[in-house]
Amino acid sequence: MAQYQGQLSMPWRRYAIGPSYRGERPARGRYREFYQADADIIGSSSPLADAEIIAILCEALEALGFPDFVTLINHRQVIGGIARASGLDEAAAGGVYRAIDKFDKIGADGVREELLKSGVSEAAAAQILALVQIEGSSEDVLAELGQQLANDERATNAVTNLSAVLGGLAAMGVAPQRYKVAPRLARGLSYYTGVVFEAITPHWPEGSLLGGGRYDELIGLFARQPVPTVGLAFGIDRLHDVMEELHLGPRTTTKAQAFVTIFGPEQATASLALAADLRAAGVNTIVSLEAGGLGKQFKEADRKGAPYALVIGPDELAQGLVVLKDLRSGEQRSVARADVVEALV
Repeated sequence: MAQYQGQLSMPWRRYAIGPSYRGERPARGRYREFYQADADIIGSSSPLADAEIIAILCEALEALGFPDFVTLINHRQVIGGIARASGLDEAAAGGVYRAIDKFDKIGADGVREELLKSGVSEAAAAQILALVQIEGSSEDVLAELGQQLANDERATNAVTNLSAVLGGLAAMGVAPQRYKVAPRLARGLSYYTGVVFEAITPHWPEGSLLGGGRYDELIGLFARQPVPTVGLAFGIDRLHDVMEELHLGPRTTTKAQAFVTIFGPEQATASLALAADLRAAGVNTIVSLEAGGLGKQFKEADRKGAPYALVIGPDELAQGLVVLKDLRSGEQRSVARADVVEALV
């Protein structure tokens, strides 16, 4: 972005998909090498840009079929305001970010211990924990934060900004149950400067599904001037792992749905035509390669896992029928040749 900023029309929406790497111990859903899909809006400080990125997150997870997910939303200056309201200086705020970022993993008691270890007093730790655990509707949480942090201008502006982001989400049609303001959300990366968010689901206790936030100063390290930016990252490997565990997404199968027998040499052409029609209709079909011996062909169909065997004998051929045998129950019935696909689907 810094290299080509003079050639790009702002705001610039971009995405990229490719391999990424992290230097840490691997864990389930977290690998040293993984694929990541990034989406960012560069060059806009509007809260609508934040809302658009969060809407992408929610729409994507809904399209993938994730149940019961919710996107937690917060603002870095809300956490900074909580630290300042508790009597801490700017230098100590970083320790607060890191401690709060572990809230969902280690709980309130664990965060309290982390804060005390970093030199935060008992009273300050208690106040920080009380503020980050404010619960309720997003509107109620923002109202409570506005009251508690009313003497901190940056925090007040952050609350106003969050309110505008929520308004954008509502206007974009994102379902209200898909997001909520959570003062405990910190996101550990130090380059975030504004809104932060991450999606969670109770079906995946190992952490968030994905997340992101606003980072208005990162590009400036290379562009020599701040460039407002907000974005998110889909960890494709993690999403795949969760989808596998929850049995989400398309469940394709290579097993045949139908096994077309060949009654005899005289019926081979009709059987091959039937198999071709089934395949054209999207029915995974195996056709026997040998004529005669239906019992042997039924056994082959059963070994291949096909639930149905289809037979066109001389009588069926003359009457325009197909025998449909359910290999699981042993029941069989005759159906019109034109109705075979409907009978199988």
